[in-house]
Amino acid sequence: ILCVSPLTLSVYLIHENNAIRDLLWTVWLHPFTYLNDGFKLSIALVVDTILIFTICCIIDKIRVILFDFIAKCNLIKKSERYLEKLNKSI
Repeated sequence: ILCVSPLTLSVYLIHENNAIRDLLWTVWLHPFTYLNDGFKLSIALVVDTILIFTICCIIDKIRVILFDFIAKCNLIKKSERYLEKLNKSI
């Protein structure tokens, strides 16, 4: 729960984005084709929900890792500049 809970807002934001929502329900997933069969519809909705949640969590986790990497790179650059200044002063 502690690992997934920070990602839930991004899951909502990703799959409710207007461009993504249209692609999601009309191009990639088609749960409305099962409206006549309740069993297939319920299975499709459960599977689609799990897929959407998992994929959006993976997307946000990649974003977090990327931003952490960028932040660490800036720290490294700042420390390099500090060491260069320190070297020049010695």
